[in-house]
Amino acid sequence: MTTVQLRDDTFLAECLGFAPQLLIDDLIDIADSAISKACEAFEEYLYNKWLPGKPDEYHDAVEKGLLKFQTLLRNHLDLAFDGLEKWSLNNVFRIEEDLHIVMPHHKGVDFGITQEEETALQKEVADTRQSINALRMQNARIALAIRLASRRRERVEKQLERLNFLKASLPIEH
Repeated sequence: MTTVQLRDDTFLAECLGFAPQLLIDDLIDIADSAISKACEAFEEYLYNKWLPGKPDEYHDAVEKGLLKFQTLLRNHLDLAFDGLEKWSLNNVFRIEEDLHIVMPHHKGVDFGITQEEETALQKEVADTRQSINALRMQNARIALAIRLASRRRERVEKQLERLNFLKASLPIEH
């Protein structure tokens, strides 16, 4: 039975059902969104509840302070998640080089084909694709021909309808 080494991120994603990097990115996005909402709420509080009635120099200080506060939070978020990302990719999502895993749908599959067999299979796939494309083109031409014939039929039926008055005006012979 042949096994596949888990050094490839796509195989790891296949095993887990998700890409670890995307999971970490989603976690970072969620945390960033939470920081943005918290900063917006804090800013709203300061401008609507705390700041009214205060001297004008407070407005500048609040604006600068909010910017520094948001920058500080984002820097800490980046540091924390850089560490989490590095740790999780090196520990949680790390697969030892000598560990071999066989997925259930890979059991009995021979991954050791020769270059000649690979080339033959690639040629067969290319030929099949070419055949499929030719059939698609043929189907498109047939569909166009059907539409054109249908339009011609409609025109002929309309002309026949316009000429029906002649048939009604002819004397009936017995």
